[in-house]
Formats: sequence, C-alpha cells, structure tokens
Amino acid sequence: FNTELELRREAPFGITLLAGYTGLRYSDTTSTTLQDQDRTNIGMRFRFNINPVLQGTLTARHETFEENGTPGTRETTSLDGSLRQSLQTGSFGLNANVTSVEEGERYTLSVSRGIEGPLWQATGTFGVTQSTSGDSFPSGTLDYRRDFQNSAMSFNLTHAIRSGIDDTEREFTAAQFGYTRPLDRDSSLSFNATYSETNPTAAGLGTTSLGTLGLGYQRELAPGWRMNMGLNRRVSTNTAGDTARDNSLSLSVRRDLTARR
Repeated sequence: FNTELELRREAPFGITLLAGYTGLRYSDTTSTTLQDQDRTNIGMRFRFNINPVLQGTLTARHETFEENGTPGTRETTSLDGSLRQSLQTGSFGLNANVTSVEEGERYTLSVSRGIEGPLWQATGTFGVTQSTSGDSFPSGTLDYRRDFQNSAMSFNLTHAIRSGIDDTEREFTAAQFGYTRPLDRDSSLSFNATYSETNPTAAGLGTTSLGTLGLGYQRELAPGWRMNMGLNRRVSTNTAGDTARDNSLSLSVRRDLTARR
C-alpha cells in the first residue's frame, strides 16, 4: 500500500507526507532465488509556487529492504529536486536526483520538455546518470498520449539506472503501450503491453527480459472512491536460458480525502 497526505494544497508553499509498504510472498516453490521480501518507505515532498508559472519541488525519501535468507537490512536514501516552467505550448523542467545505497551514491541530472496539442501530449526527459561504480549512462523517457472521441492511447519509452526488485542497481530499458476505453460514465476498460530488459551494472550478472500483457477494469464506486482490478500475464527470460511464466490478479481501492479550513 501507499498513502499520501497533502497539506496546504491551495497555499504557495505545500507539504506532502509519504508512506508505503510492499510485501512479496512465494508459496509452493523449490527455487532458492524466489525469496520473500519486505520494503517500506517514508518521505516528505515540499512544493514551492515561486510565481504563477514557475514551480519547484523537493522530495526526500528513506527506504528499507529485507529479503528472507539475506541477513541485515538494506537502506536507501534519496533526494529529488525539480523546477518546472509552464509555457504557452507545454512546459520546461530541470531535474536532479541523489540516491545513497550501500554500494555508494547515484547521481542523475536531466532536462524535460512537454508539448501539448488539442488532443495529444508529448513529454521528453533527457539526462545522464552516474552509477555507484562511477560509470556514466544516458537516461531519459519519452511519453506520448493521444485522446480520441471515445478512447485514449499512450506510449512510453524509458532508459534509466535504478534499483531492481532485489535492490541491486540495474540499467533498465522498457517500452510500454496502453489503451483505455470508457464503458459508461463510471467505469472503463484498459489494455497494456510492456517489454523491458534489465542489465545489472555490476560485472558477472546477466540480463533479464520481461514481457507483460495486462487487462484492467476501473470503476468509480462513490464520490472519492475508485476501484481498480487487473489481470496480468508475464514471461521472463535470462541469459542462462531460464524462462518463468506467471499470472497475477490485483485489486485496489483508492480513497481521496480533502479537508478544508
């Protein structure tokens, strides 16, 4: 679960409190590589409305990671800063990130540009990341969204250096396609397809490829309440030739609360 508490939403200076927990459990498996995991995170985000078209944010997070069979707890601390300038045709931004893990520090600097049309939006982020080993990698994202009369389509390309599900630093490349169509006033159906490759920055570890197909159903249960259901099929392969397949069913309910003084 993840939760956020946003304070001073209408003020020039705002604060958001962040907290989350993720647990991963396996059953009826004989593989020694599939271990139960627990991940918790807390953080704070500060928002600064410098003027009507310029906004700055600063986010600090602390995360812990535990894996069954691995002694000790891994800790990650990160600091993100950004400046976003609104333009007549979109936006322009500057972004910086510092992440501290057990192996060292990871730094990322990037610039972003967003362009908007009557029925479409496109955003590109381009930067460079210095890994914990001191090597530099290009990083960036490209997002495109197109609205139609009764549906919407989205496409994303990502290349980044980040921590994987096992908390090891990885070079991550992915392409994602999404399609959403309303069923009625309160519900919609979505489809998504994703292909990704992860390559650990540490020597001696192989590449993993992952393909995912998913169907989703979203429904507004009541004012402020939203339900999401998802069915996903995943196929994963690695350089050793091992292949894993799994199906997952997810259910989430989101509640937005607004308190005014």
